[in-house]
Amino acid sequence: MATTAHIQITCKISEVPKSKAVNGLVEFYLTENNQAVMVRVKPKQFKQLTDHQFEYWTASIVGKLGPVNERGFELLNSGIQVYSRKPKAGEVPNHQTHQTSNAKKKLTEGVHFG
Repeated sequence: MATTAHIQITCKISEVPKSKAVNGLVEFYLTENNQAVMVRVKPKQFKQLTDHQFEYWTASIVGKLGPVNERGFELLNSGIQVYSRKPKAGEVPNHQTHQTSNAKKKLTEGVHFG
């Protein structure tokens, strides 16, 4: 007889995945070893991946095990948390994901108070 369990899955990423809008949610796929994980989150949650202030970062996407299909499974009730991390030796930051933070810096560039 099997014991009932709550299965929670954590996926870690360090680049913004390609996404598309579906029924008011943002949908994207993560893959490892030819297994796909479909994730759907609210646009506000997905925005955390693009609007953080970290030069080097990693994100954890946590959710419940959802329906399994031939490609992989769906992650239900997903949440996203972005963390700062130390750069690896010789790593160059991906400035493409930091456009908003660079724009904020340019607004105050050359402005002096006092």
